[in-house]
Amino acid sequence: MELNLNKFSGVDFNPEKYVKEVSQVCVGGLELQQHRAKVQALAEETSAALKKNVYHNYMQFIETAKEISHLESEMYQLSHLLTEQRSLLSTLASSGLTPAAPLESPQQEVKIEDKRENLLATIAEKVEGCASLLDVKDRKLNYEGDLIELDPVENTALHRVHAYLLTDILLIATWISNSDIINLMKA
Repeated sequence: MELNLNKFSGVDFNPEKYVKEVSQVCVGGLELQQHRAKVQALAEETSAALKKNVYHNYMQFIETAKEISHLESEMYQLSHLLTEQRSLLSTLASSGLTPAAPLESPQQEVKIEDKRENLLATIAEKVEGCASLLDVKDRKLNYEGDLIELDPVENTALHRVHAYLLTDILLIATWISNSDIINLMKA
């Protein structure tokens, strides 16, 4: 009688029924002992495979435990840093170290607005195609200056440009020779 491992691992395996079948098929004690030896060898083989799997799973368990420990340490450090940050923020908020905005009179606000409008109007006069600079109410000039456009391959100067950095846009304009008027560069 042939041994089949699937037969033993089946859900409907009945050991008593199996023994009855084997005893009916086997003739004599020698054949029964040979079958018993085959079953014993299969049991030892299964036991060895089970031990191997347990060892492999144990090593994976150890590696996973190490990773968990490492992650736990990092989480503790992050928690500590967040607690420190929260403490610093609450200290800053309660100490009032942030400077309060200076209170400006309506006259000062009007002067500042006039200065902003005059500056943008001057730029609009100097740069062709920029008549709409005053259309945006909160637009302010942050920086302006001359730049040199370079050839990207040879790094040599191509020509001089003038840049205006406003709160919402960057204007780059080229100079018209012998004039105070500047052309807006089209991209």
